[in-house]
Amino acid sequence: MKETQFTRQDKWINLFVSIFVSLVLNTLLLRKYYYSDIKTFLLASLVLQLIWFFVIKVFTRIALAIRNRFSSYGQAFQRILMEAGLFIVLTVLIQIGVVWIFETIGFLDYTLSWERVKLALVFGAVSNILTTCIYEGKYIFEQWEERVKENEKLKKTQLQQRLESLKTQVNPHFLFNSLTSLSSLISDNPEQAELFLDEMAKVYRYMLRSTTNEWVPLSVELDFLRSYFYLLQSRYGEGITCSLSVRPDVNAALLIPLTLQNIIDVALKKNVISKEQPLRFYIETDERDLVIRYNIQPKKRKVLDEDQELSDLIAKYELTGKVSVAIKTTENECVVTLPLMGVNHENINY
Repeated sequence: MKETQFTRQDKWINLFVSIFVSLVLNTLLLRKYYYSDIKTFLLASLVLQLIWFFVIKVFTRIALAIRNRFSSYGQAFQRILMEAGLFIVLTVLIQIGVVWIFETIGFLDYTLSWERVKLALVFGAVSNILTTCIYEGKYIFEQWEERVKENEKLKKTQLQQRLESLKTQVNPHFLFNSLTSLSSLISDNPEQAELFLDEMAKVYRYMLRSTTNEWVPLSVELDFLRSYFYLLQSRYGEGITCSLSVRPDVNAALLIPLTLQNIIDVALKKNVISKEQPLRFYIETDERDLVIRYNIQPKKRKVLDEDQELSDLIAKYELTGKVSVAIKTTENECVVTLPLMGVNHENINY
C-alpha cells in the first residue's frame, strides 16, 4: 500500500503548521491591515491556510519519495538537508508567485511592500527548516518505538522458543518411548541396543546445546535429524520414512535449531502412522531454500493445539526480519519452505 503520511501525527502537525504560518505570514505582509476588521482577518487567514494546506500535501509527497530513497537511520541528516534545501527553494518560488498574483488581482485592495515580502521569505525559509526537523524528529522517534516493540516481541518469542525447547528436552513421552525401545533391544539385540543408545545420546546432546545457539549450520541440523529419525524408525519401523536430497554447497547455510524436529513432530501428531499407511518425509534443497514435504493422512481424533509448535517456529523466523516460512497444504500433501540464511541472503554469524 502506498504511503500517504510521513508520520502518524501528520494531521495535527499539518493543522498547527498551517495556522501558525498563516498568522505569521499575514502579519509580516499586511501588518495592522490584517487585524483591521474581522472580514479581512478571516479572508486572509483562509486563503493562506488553503495555500499552505496544498503546499504541505505536495511537500509530504516529496518527503516520502526522499525517505524511500534514503531510509536508514544513518541517512537522517542527509534526508533533512535534502528536504530543507528543496523545500526552501520551492517555498520562496511559491511565496513570490502568490505575492505576484495578489498584487495583480488587487487582493484585499492592499499594496504589498517588497521589504515585507523579503521578511516573509526569510520566515518561510526558517519555518521550513524547523518544520522539516519536526517531521524528521517525529518519524525517527516512531521508528525507534517500532524497533523497541519488535525487539521486545522478539525477546519474548526467543524465551518462549527456549521454553518449548526445554520442554522437548524433557518430554516424558519421547523419553519413555525411547527407553522402552532401548529396553527391548538390550535383551533381543545388544549390538543394536548399543547403537540405539549412541543415537539417543546424540539427540539429547543436540537438544541441550540448541538453547545456546540462535542459528546452526544446515549440516549440523541434518546430522541431528539422522539420529532423531533413527529413534523414530526404531519405534515406528516401516511406518515412517525420510528421503534426503541436499546440495553440498548449502551445508553451511543457517537455520534455527530444531527446525526440522518441530516440523516432523507436528506431522507425527496430526497423521496416522502405520506399515500400511507410512508417513513419508522428503527433505530437499535448491539454490536458496530448504523444502520439507510429507503426505497427509489425518487422524480421526483432532489433536488440540496441534500447530502451536509450528506457529511458534514461523513467528520466530518472521521476527528475525530476515526470512519467512512458507507453508502450502493440499488435500494430500503439506510443503514447508524455508529460505536458507547465507544463501543469497544476508549473512549471519554462527
